[in-house]
Amino acid sequence: MKATFIFTLTLLINMETIYAQTKAERVRKIEIASLIIDSQTLKPLEGAAIYDGKGQLLATTNLEGYFKTTVAYLGEGDIKFDFKVKKDGYAVLKQEEHWGNLSGPLHAIFYLGLKGNKSDMDSFSEMETDVSDLSFESVSKNYLNVSEDIVLEQKIEVAKKKNEKVFFQIGNSYYLVNEGGWLKLNTKDDKVQIAGGKIVSADQVNAVVKRKNITGMTPLASGEAAFGISTN
Repeated sequence: MKATFIFTLTLLINMETIYAQTKAERVRKIEIASLIIDSQTLKPLEGAAIYDGKGQLLATTNLEGYFKTTVAYLGEGDIKFDFKVKKDGYAVLKQEEHWGNLSGPLHAIFYLGLKGNKSDMDSFSEMETDVSDLSFESVSKNYLNVSEDIVLEQKIEVAKKKNEKVFFQIGNSYYLVNEGGWLKLNTKDDKVQIAGGKIVSADQVNAVVKRKNITGMTPLASGEAAFGISTN
């Protein structure tokens, strides 16, 4: 009887240990660092508050607009998490993430631009995941690599206002733009196929199609046209 009791107690302890280990394995931690800036001026924002999906405060940005925190994801399968950024005088920015079924050390850097209440410049989000050093020095240095894209996005958004154009020249470069993104062209004479039919040079696209009617754009690997535009 005593031996049976000891065996049962040992079994229960082992089961609890296995359960605890299994539960621990389901927790995946994601280290996040970020620079939060004004989407128009691109200046850092101090005192922006970051909340998790349950409304709990995770971090607050310092004088340089920087914060670093850890998000814990409990569960199997794909990783899903979200957070909000709040700052007086700015629209709330909500970031929703759906990653794959990843394991191991997970890191991400976010460059987030908040839209001022009186600004015409929309908020934006840029993410880098191929990183391990989340120090301010590393995050700010990496910002130099993404800032050119951010500035370009700003210029494109300004160019899109109050028109339905698709082809734009910005600086010395040429772009095809729809509501979801853009493609950089080699020259203004690049051939573009519209809805699988008519082929025109890029600088003639605005006379053929409106931006609101575009459902997709893609480079083409073969044929006369270098790019294709799909429409509804």
